[in-house]
Amino acid sequence: MKAYYEHISSPPECKSPCIGLSANFDDKQALMAKAYFEALAKAGGSPLIVPPFKGKEQIESLLDRLDAIIFTGGGDFDPALLGEEPHVALGSYNSVRDEFELLLLKLALDKQLPILGICRGIQLINLGMGGSLYQDIYSQHRRQCINHSQSTERSETSHYVELMPDTLLHSLFVKDKLAVNSFHHQGIKELAEGLKVSALSSDGIIEAVESNIDKAILGLQWHPECLVSDNKDSMLPVFSWLVKEARLYRNCRRLSQNNITLDSHCDTALYFTKEQSIEAELYSPGFDFYSGISANNGQALSSIPENKVDLRKMQNGGLDCAVMVAYIKQGNRDKQGLERAGLACRNMLDSIQKQVANYPGLAGIVRNADEIRKLKSQGKKALLLAIENAYALGTNLSLLDTFDKAGVCYITLCHNGHNDVCDSASDENHPEHHGLSPFGKELVSAMSAKGILVDTSHASEKTFYDVLEHCKAPVIASHSSAKALCQHPRNLSDDQIVALGKYKAYIGVCLYEGFLAKNRPAGIKDAIAHINHIRSLVGVEMIGIGSDFDGGGGIPGCQNAGEFIHLLRALKAEGYSDEEIALISGGNFIRTLELAQLYAETLKKAL
Repeated sequence: MKAYYEHISSPPECKSPCIGLSANFDDKQALMAKAYFEALAKAGGSPLIVPPFKGKEQIESLLDRLDAIIFTGGGDFDPALLGEEPHVALGSYNSVRDEFELLLLKLALDKQLPILGICRGIQLINLGMGGSLYQDIYSQHRRQCINHSQSTERSETSHYVELMPDTLLHSLFVKDKLAVNSFHHQGIKELAEGLKVSALSSDGIIEAVESNIDKAILGLQWHPECLVSDNKDSMLPVFSWLVKEARLYRNCRRLSQNNITLDSHCDTALYFTKEQSIEAELYSPGFDFYSGISANNGQALSSIPENKVDLRKMQNGGLDCAVMVAYIKQGNRDKQGLERAGLACRNMLDSIQKQVANYPGLAGIVRNADEIRKLKSQGKKALLLAIENAYALGTNLSLLDTFDKAGVCYITLCHNGHNDVCDSASDENHPEHHGLSPFGKELVSAMSAKGILVDTSHASEKTFYDVLEHCKAPVIASHSSAKALCQHPRNLSDDQIVALGKYKAYIGVCLYEGFLAKNRPAGIKDAIAHINHIRSLVGVEMIGIGSDFDGGGGIPGCQNAGEFIHLLRALKAEGYSDEEIALISGGNFIRTLELAQLYAETLKKAL
């Protein structure tokens, strides 16, 4: 792993980032060792002490003002949190602090804040993310432990830890062993999902953890704040890392605040109706789009996986607008099948309208860029409507008027199977129409005349080129990636990408693992690689993000709308400018939509 600072350059920033420090407390006052804020200030951060207080909304409001957070040392954890009886070696604990900090951690994770855990803080991170703890390492760890509770000064070291290769921690110190101090008898037992070990003591005790998907999460079992000095063994790089991540986080937040961010393809409407659902069990009449939970009992629905797009996640991830598609599974093309598909599509579009109507103060359905801008200025989220699979129209062109009046901004011509409009990429070797059908050509022209974007994702190559020939307005591929990096029929060849580039069209890089990499897990770095490849062919002005969330999309580092900000962070780390990121994260789709609607208006005036 290269040194961390080779990947990320600090954005120009005048004010130091504000970093919260969780605090101990007694009946009269909050307690904070000065070494914490002295170390943080030395690294360039502005410390803010955060004692326990009640009120989820107030905690969220506080976190909105922070750029990072440190969970500090302290007493033991309440064994009730572990589902265990108190161990004989259990020390003092404060259940009020435990409860507060677990909630604070959860909300900080939801908001994707950079997090540093120190001593008790590393245990809190592991516990809050689903891991377990030893109440007492000396009696419960499988191996005999070295002394982890030194009697010497905190500014002195007492043992060494081994730094794991290819970890953030190793890149900060560029060494295999590190001398540390030690003041604990509790420790990590079972590691939480989402974390990896980055340091071990000689007895096998976990001494440091970090995110296994490159999030800004680091936990240290020792007290680095007491070892910040000017000698070669200084722990200052830990705090410098946090300050640098805090600046980057604030920069990405400002990017999302100052520009419209948009995801060009989400399938979340599958949760709203059982009509033609790809997964019938997704539907629940108690579904709540604000938080993705059951409106009946406030608990996550046990019968469905958690949805990836809702208003709370959009807020946490800095996502202003999502294109919500009415996905229609390819079925029979007889009269009954076509009628059923059309009805299912209308019902699904209606279900999206109803869900959003529940929250007029938080969101609205929009059709054009001006309406998106208006909602953003009001602090609201915007939902654009679209249709995935023109099977919903059958061969009935009059349905286009119905969908146009409903506010549909694009139609994906097909899905996994040929329909009456065109051939699909899913069966390219056995074409039915050899591209667009006669009806398909008529439909494409009619869509252009109404300002409805033609979406070529899922279409065969011949269909793709037929669309470019017959469509006079801008064309999109709402959720497609580069075939040169991942050989999948759904992806675009270099020739197709270059062809789209000539028309200043739009490609929403898809966050579906199988479209990013073959025969291995894919992550956020793979998504960036696809963006880089497309940029190398046609520039940055036609790239966007079409996540396919709730339709199979989601990758480590950006699993849902709440993690959208990590795409901005990854693009910054890759060296993209703020202007380029603004285009990729929403600007390019908005420009394409405006051009398509302008074409329709111009055509209408000419007639």
